[in-house]
Amino acid sequence: MTQDDPSTRLRRGAKLGGAVARQAVDRTVARARARTPEERTAAEEQAALRAADRLVAVLGSMRGAAMKVGQALATVDLGLVPEHALPAFQEKLTALTDRAPGAAFSEVLPVIEADCPRGAFADIDPEPIAAASIGQVHRGITADGRAVAIKVQYPGVDGAIRADLKNLALLLTVWRGRRASAVRTEAVLAEISETILAELDYPGECRAQFGVARRYAGHPFIRVPAPLPELSGPRVLVTEFVDGARFGTLESAPREVRDRAGEILHRFYVGGVFRDGEFCGDPHAGNVLACDDGRLAFLDYGLYKTLGPESAAFERECFRAAVADRGDDLVALLRAAGALRGDGPGADTLLRYFRLSAPWHLRPGPATITPAEVKRAVAVATSPPEADPPLRLPAAHTFSRRAELLTFGMIGGLEATADWHGICREWIHGDPPSTDLGREHAAWLARCGG
Repeated sequence: MTQDDPSTRLRRGAKLGGAVARQAVDRTVARARARTPEERTAAEEQAALRAADRLVAVLGSMRGAAMKVGQALATVDLGLVPEHALPAFQEKLTALTDRAPGAAFSEVLPVIEADCPRGAFADIDPEPIAAASIGQVHRGITADGRAVAIKVQYPGVDGAIRADLKNLALLLTVWRGRRASAVRTEAVLAEISETILAELDYPGECRAQFGVARRYAGHPFIRVPAPLPELSGPRVLVTEFVDGARFGTLESAPREVRDRAGEILHRFYVGGVFRDGEFCGDPHAGNVLACDDGRLAFLDYGLYKTLGPESAAFERECFRAAVADRGDDLVALLRAAGALRGDGPGADTLLRYFRLSAPWHLRPGPATITPAEVKRAVAVATSPPEADPPLRLPAAHTFSRRAELLTFGMIGGLEATADWHGICREWIHGDPPSTDLGREHAAWLARCGG
């Protein structure tokens, strides 16, 4: 399967196009049959849910970019469905996070043999321990006896991804909503494309993971498995093997265990945005393991994003302005970033929007995060206050907000409690740590000279 194979593009495009065509007909028929505004609203919502079912079925069956695009649409609203149908639409698309068609070992073994040094592995378990849209992971033993995780791309997935991205513009052109969203569609699609193509760059992922693993070496509650570049190749990434329980097992753990895990998630994923200007763009349960020693292991750096000093400073300044009720300063920051143009919403409206879309960071004191609160925040974040032209965040910040919402989706699954605002102040204002984990982290930094 080559990236320029016309039959590949047409075949994969037909799957997506079929779902789009059925959606267009379904929505038109539903609207035509409605006799009142209430009936039209209900009909549009049902049509959107049927469309989500079709997209989940189509995208979930396709390796490559199609599935990744579906995952992105679960949290990045491009105005594809009516606002009242958005929460249910996004909930259905989140099913793609844990869904991927694996490949037979006989398909991926030639990739491993071609990319890795001869005799590198004494044994490879033919049963994958994880499967995703671009590749799958096998457990192996190196020739010198080390346990490793072998992440290997599916044969031909490069061509499949490029075919999907060429079809994506058509998908969203035909099925484009008229509702304003908080993002620039073209910029976000460009960011999605760049991000997905970056996931094919296993050497780049290896470098990113190496840097993060080195940064967190010896950390008291965070573990990042080190990659082994000498055993890896263009389509194979070999890392240390981490033995741990799936993250979902923590949801039934005692309260103190869930609270601790929630804070660790917050410090690693969200702290990366505010503190380092770097973050993992794909927080979800499949990328986190609970180790026996109490640490959480964080896997998968294919979507590792770097904001840069100016963008990271913008994130911090917006937070400071919102916390201090400095609405005029918030307006000025958004205008300077190009997010607000023309006659936009007033300062009070923008402050309210920020408070409702990120309540955990702007609400002092301990708070328990629930799935219902996260759903409300997602609904607000993707439905900005009216403005002409619309309020639209730069693409890079759209993805940092997406990572934050995904993180709090995981925290909400734990129903974890913490003073999230107090923790965030450590990164924004340089406040001293207010929790035991914060003090452990500070002591570790002092020992490392960080």
